Amino acid sequence: MTGLDYKCSDLSIREKFAVTKEITGKILTDFKDKGAGGCVIISTCNRMELYASIPNSNTPPLSEILCAALGRDFSEYRAYFAEREGEQVMEHLCRVASGLDSQIMGDDQIITQVREALELSRNQNCTDSYIETMFNMAIHAAKAIKTKVLANSLGTSSVPEKTVEKIKTMCNPAGQNALVIGNGRIGRMVSELLLRENMNVTVTLRSHKKDAVQIPEQANVINYDERYKAVEKADIVVSATASPHLTLSKNEMSKLKRVPKIIVDLAVPRDVEPSVKNLCDTTLLTIDDISGEGRHLSPESISMTESIIAEHIAKYKQWLSFKENKTSAFFPLFVDMNGRKVLVVGGGNIAERRVKALASFGADITVISPETTEYIEHASLRLLKRKYKEGDIAAIAPFLVIAATDERQVNRSIMTEAKNLNIHVSVADCREECTFYFPAIAESGDYIAGLVSKDGNHSGVKQTAEKIRKGFF
Repeated sequence: MTGLDYKCSDLSIREKFAVTKEITGKILTDFKDKGAGGCVIISTCNRMELYASIPNSNTPPLSEILCAALGRDFSEYRAYFAEREGEQVMEHLCRVASGLDSQIMGDDQIITQVREALELSRNQNCTDSYIETMFNMAIHAAKAIKTKVLANSLGTSSVPEKTVEKIKTMCNPAGQNALVIGNGRIGRMVSELLLRENMNVTVTLRSHKKDAVQIPEQANVINYDERYKAVEKADIVVSATASPHLTLSKNEMSKLKRVPKIIVDLAVPRDVEPSVKNLCDTTLLTIDDISGEGRHLSPESISMTESIIAEHIAKYKQWLSFKENKTSAFFPLFVDMNGRKVLVVGGGNIAERRVKALASFGADITVISPETTEYIEHASLRLLKRKYKEGDIAAIAPFLVIAATDERQVNRSIMTEAKNLNIHVSVADCREECTFYFPAIAESGDYIAGLVSKDGNHSGVKQTAEKIRKGFF
């Protein structure tokens, strides 16, 4: 991996490397086309990092590739980049995903941002089994660190919360007027927190997004194009958009009869022209002003954290060893599923796909999950709306078991019980624990094809299955 973050580069550098989802997708696709096995870009207000599996050792440094993709002179920015390889990449990703490496230690947003970065790459068909496994294991490590360590050790752990905390040190917000520019995740959270402080909150909304966003019920709404009128009436302005363009310029601000006392710019790249800080009676704060802090973990918490990371690195190394030394492949066997019992544990999107496929072949399906998708909720099957408990598999005695929860330890427990009962089990988040792989299915008339990958390359399976379907028709 390569990347730069707040520890080695200030906001003026980081914003030069901030990328939109559209640009990220293009970089990933180009890099994949040039020979990368898989790649993911994490771009947040704290960092911009490129992770990749590289089959060719002659590949130029990733930082050089990244600079070239963004039209930046590598020699000018070389000093800001940190490169890692091998085990160090997994360790670093665990720390990033858990928020240990964020400006606000334990940042509540970063684990979602890491997951979304993986999903974006997956949607571009730019992941491979190495990237998928490493990221999923790092996310599991991050969940464990947050639950077992950070939840009891740290206080405020999000940018919106820190923003409101900072504002409260500068004024009494109750009864004052606030304008929030941007209605993404951060903007919505800031709006809700300001409303709790009894502020009069107005939120901007671009006309083309009217049906696509949620605005806090008590907030006022104005068109984004009318933002300067609202700025003139506001005591506090918070801007948090994903736009690469300025939302507030000094030229337009200087024309106003009145300017806000506090302007907070949470965007990277910046929303507010930096020279706005020179206007009289205005204090301009950036993400670095909001996030800077000196919280530290206790020695006991550090020890627990390092232990969790080490445990997941060991699991990843075990997976690598299995993957690179495995010589056998699973035999493709087609089975009459009509009336056979199948237990699916989990109620999310993966479970839904498994249920749909099995139902189409006449399986007798039982689902165990406290929460389910709408499809599973109304499907013709047995639904036990609770968590899995040991003994469920023995009680149901199914022909096959699907473990598809979002909890690693629960999936492992399901696998253990199934194997002890000599029942075949597919584990959605750990290929090595499966006794059978759930295939991609292509069907036409009298013909059915099932496809799996020898090395866990899910995107490759998806692409190849699509080719087979097209061949059928």
